[in-house]
Amino acid sequence: MNRQQRRAAERMQARQRHQRQIERKPRPMPMILKMNTVLSPVEAILDQLDRDGTVHVDERGTPIFPAGPRNSWFAMVPALLGVVDLFSMWATRHGKTFDLSALERLAHKLEYGMPVAEHDIAAVRALLPYMQRVACTLSHDEADDLIMQGRIKDELEALA
Repeated sequence: MNRQQRRAAERMQARQRHQRQIERKPRPMPMILKMNTVLSPVEAILDQLDRDGTVHVDERGTPIFPAGPRNSWFAMVPALLGVVDLFSMWATRHGKTFDLSALERLAHKLEYGMPVAEHDIAAVRALLPYMQRVACTLSHDEADDLIMQGRIKDELEALA
């Protein structure tokens, strides 16, 4: 191997080492997409209630909804109450008033099998634009922190 070939091989190895050292962190999903991921199931539930007046239930009669990339089925009431908790924690942190009673009332009506009136659906639909605005203004760190705080709250309630 002559000098020119050795230098070319060394440059190639140095280039490969440099490329391996650069590990790029994946960019976080934009908050508007995260907001859509969280709030689109709520809109789908309201659309189904408007259209049919029904919700999907499992074999035990528990309201469920499809969500996620694989359309997995989740319990509806804990998910709705989780959204209520998330936004109420945000309001507490920022010293804002945010009346989520309409969404909470809808969740409890679904939990106990009570009829859902049109004004209940309209009240939740009126909340959605404000919830979307709040969700879009959250930073990734704040959203992660709110989710973690909600999980801690759920764990503490499970222990009690």
